[in-house]
Amino acid sequence: MPDCMELPTLLAARDEGRLSAGIEILAGDLFDLSLASLLHLAQYEALTGWLVVGVRGVITWRKGQITGARAGALRGFAALKELLFHRGGRFSLRRGEPEPTGETNLNTTHAIMEAYRLRDEWARIAPLVLAIPRDRPWQPTGEAIDAIAAKLDGHRTLAEVLRAQVDWTPVVDALLHAIGQGRLERVGHVRQAAPSPAAGADFYELVEQARGLIREGSLEPAQALLLQAQALRPDDRVVQQNLRALAQRLRQS
Repeated sequence: MPDCMELPTLLAARDEGRLSAGIEILAGDLFDLSLASLLHLAQYEALTGWLVVGVRGVITWRKGQITGARAGALRGFAALKELLFHRGGRFSLRRGEPEPTGETNLNTTHAIMEAYRLRDEWARIAPLVLAIPRDRPWQPTGEAIDAIAAKLDGHRTLAEVLRAQVDWTPVVDALLHAIGQGRLERVGHVRQAAPSPAAGADFYELVEQARGLIREGSLEPAQALLLQAQALRPDDRVVQQNLRALAQRLRQS
């Protein structure tokens, strides 16, 4: 399974070998079957093994109970929340005997609720144009938000600034905190956040409708549809490119 071979930094070498030797029992796309559903399935079936989420991360189980999670630099509950935050991507559920991780407090229900909360928050703040207030210079926190704050130039949306972000959930929470404290402020033309996509909304239909509106010159309605599409697929590069192009055209209009 190629994805397993692309995760050498997420698992200890001894567990990497175990995972590669594990038996794949289910694979597919997380647009067809949500990660939350897979977590409940593994719990119900009392599975022991791994769930590899593309190249984004891996979750380990023993008898249906989550024993570990990895996503980028995140571990444990933070990693589980990060994996649930994202939509789409390939997955592989494999049966085997993972190495013990010693991780605790991996409450699935809590992680799902937190991830979905952050999805909604990100859909709300992604189109905002922010900057550091002139009368309140940024005080370094020693965390990832420091580098992000330095890029907030008052011209680009958060979605544009964070398009290459790796670990999203810690940054979204940090941004919400900074906005609430007044350490970041809205500037210039702040676009209205698009509402969360309606239940059953189709990513490709939203993109096609947006393209039709762009051809007609209806830029702001097109932007609203693309933001809804982005809420479904935060890391889709086609949508990101279209949103950047639209932002530039709107600034010039």
